Amino acid sequence: MNTIFLMAAALSAGLMNLAQAAPAEFRGFCAADEQVVFACKLPKRKQVSLCASHDLGAQKGYLQYRFGEAGKPPELTFPAARVHPRGQFVQGRQLWAANAMHWYGFDNGGFHYAVGSAGGRDMDVSGVWVIKDGKKRAFLACQGAPFEGNDSKLEQALQQAALEQDTVAVDDFLP
Repeated sequence: MNTIFLMAAALSAGLMNLAQAAPAEFRGFCAADEQVVFACKLPKRKQVSLCASHDLGAQKGYLQYRFGEAGKPPELTFPAARVHPRGQFVQGRQLWAANAMHWYGFDNGGFHYAVGSAGGRDMDVSGVWVIKDGKKRAFLACQGAPFEGNDSKLEQALQQAALEQDTVAVDDFLP
């Protein structure tokens, strides 16, 4: 009986140490009261975040893109107001061979921005694409793995928001 108790206590202590040692999710510019859809660190102390309200759904809530230098206010926030994402954002999904790509995009100031990731057998790339006039103007790759919210409740909320499909084939602009 004591052996079982000691084993349980050791296992419990070990799990607590693992939980304490596990790094916290990278939230980027997303506040504690927001859901992180996507966030990653970029070169030159920059970061990008796609943040959603907890009440995001078919008729309410918001989705917001934020980009800028870590530790400072975002340089670009889209949209500027916290409004429902329908009509503001599009989403794209592309599957080919043993690879898949998923992204969220928006148009601002004549540029098309897309944030997301592609991965599979042949690739593993995440970051921000900036496209203008059908040409890639910039690609900022995530430094390390991005945090991508894969919570089923968040995924359902994003589906309920009924974002249109992106007409820009961002997968044409993979590095």
